[in-house]
Amino acid sequence: MALMMKNKIKICGLFVMMLLAVTLLLMMRVPTALSDDGDSTGAAVIGGATPAPAPVTTTTTTTKPLTVIMNGAATTSDVPVVQMGNQIYVPIRFVAESLNYPVEWDGSNRTVYIGVRPLGADMVTELTPLTGVKIEQPVTIGAIGYPNGYNLAPFSYTDVRWNLDKRYLAVVINMGIPDNSNTETAEFEVIADDDTIATEVLSKDDGLKDFSYNVSGVTSFRISCISGGNCALISPRAQ
Repeated sequence: MALMMKNKIKICGLFVMMLLAVTLLLMMRVPTALSDDGDSTGAAVIGGATPAPAPVTTTTTTTKPLTVIMNGAATTSDVPVVQMGNQIYVPIRFVAESLNYPVEWDGSNRTVYIGVRPLGADMVTELTPLTGVKIEQPVTIGAIGYPNGYNLAPFSYTDVRWNLDKRYLAVVINMGIPDNSNTETAEFEVIADDDTIATEVLSKDDGLKDFSYNVSGVTSFRISCISGGNCALISPRAQ
């Protein structure tokens, strides 16, 4: 009787050991996911499912010629079109020259000039003002961003003032109300040597408007927002 009990205990012990061994073998046989080139990523595959690949932005260059049709006349360019994601990029020189605009690249300032290069002094980078709040981030007017100019508000500390030193004949400016402004109108005045020479009213519907003022013999020149909401002074030039 004792011998039979010992045999049963031995058989149970062997069964438990075999069961543990089978379990370990099954755990070791779980495969890993492979990348497209066959390298293991170390990710376990469970039930045949593999991890979803991360989205990749592809860049495609087409060799097909670009065609621009202007007033019924078609012109083509051999410069390739580049598609990056959902964006399509076309050669700016070809498009501009197809519209009869000359194109000039200023490598030192990383600036492309399309059309006639502006004359005179840039009143932001060259003829710097005595006072004013310079644009730090592009201001959007009519859905177009403008990075060069000044922010104005109906407060005197935002007035933009220059010393022209009687060296210029005219000042050309662009003014507009930013798209994110809470007001639809704004009013500004132009002061030359303490005399108001113009008072202008802006509407958000106008987008960006251009103005020109005679400054012959003027030393002090100032632009001030006097009522309404904020407005932006874009790319002023002294000529």
